[in-house]
Amino acid sequence: MAEGKLRALIRGEYPLAQAARAPAEMASRSTVGKLLLHMV
Repeated sequence: MAEGKLRALIRGEYPLAQAARAPAEMASRSTVGKLLLHMV
């Protein structure tokens, strides 16, 4: 990844207050890529 050969596709970002939305989105199988959860 440091060389720029691999890139992660970020599908969504959720604040901690909306943490329940991320698993629901994954369970619906409508996502392609990574879902990020902001802990701060």
